[in-house]
Amino acid sequence: MFVIWLTFEKNDEDYLEKIISNLSKKYNSNLFQPHITIWGLTNVELDKISKICKNISIEIKSFNIEFLNILYSDNFWKTLFLNLKTNKNMTKIYKNLENEFEKNGNHIFEPHISLIYKNMQEKDKKEIIENIKIKDQFKISNISILKYSDKIENWKIVKKISLK
Repeated sequence: MFVIWLTFEKNDEDYLEKIISNLSKKYNSNLFQPHITIWGLTNVELDKISKICKNISIEIKSFNIEFLNILYSDNFWKTLFLNLKTNKNMTKIYKNLENEFEKNGNHIFEPHISLIYKNMQEKDKKEIIENIKIKDQFKISNISILKYSDKIENWKIVKKISLK
């Protein structure tokens, strides 16, 4: 099983990794690479996914995304996350993937960057939101293909395709 992520240019990746790492240490949760899931689980072969993503990368250049606000939920995968403003580049990438993978399940694209995966009390989530400052935008520079595992610590990017 694979997942398709949008990943960041180096400075933004480092910035987000530091936030995720600090929260992980403070709340004893799994570390993971910052990302935006553009397409969830698929059984399509890696070579086919790579070809699709390479074709998308020819059309789309690196782009910025805007941070809207920090939200939280009871959904483990959206415990605490940066809500993002959808833009034409993200929508185009998603639509291209949807056209290729539509037979493999229903996906709803809600662009966000998770900061922590953990079952937490609401008061802890609110406290984090009150005490964290986030910059206004981030630069997306890659489409990354992740080999999925049920264990977050075993997640592994197997292919990274640059958006020129």
